[in-house]
Amino acid sequence: KLNVVLVALSVSTTTLFYVSFAFLMITVGTGIADAGSEPAAMESRFAFLYLSWLLDSFFNDICVVFVGFGPTAQALQMLGTAMGADVIGNPTDRQTSTGNVLVGSVVTGNVISVGEAVSAQRTSETHASAADSTNLKA
Repeated sequence: KLNVVLVALSVSTTTLFYVSFAFLMITVGTGIADAGSEPAAMESRFAFLYLSWLLDSFFNDICVVFVGFGPTAQALQMLGTAMGADVIGNPTDRQTSTGNVLVGSVVTGNVISVGEAVSAQRTSETHASAADSTNLKA
């Protein structure tokens, strides 16, 4: 909830600053400020502009610090860890989980390259044929 409140305050003060800046530029640009307006009125317009600018900067900084270093950053870090898992709940090192995945294969560990898969398949076929020939001799 604090995230939402800080973001709402940040957006509101930014809007207030933009509106006060636009209003000041319109009054100065159209000559309304020159047409008999009192110096105190212009001073109050500038004071409102600077106050809205101060509030805008203050709430933007608080929002950035809270979102950047608060619970949101921790949640994003946890999400990044979960995205790197090879099995649900089993995070892996991203450097070891690179390579190609064979189509139709089930990966339950680290991802291996196609060359490693072909080599492993040839080795298992060699061992299987050796075992079959041993069973035939017996």
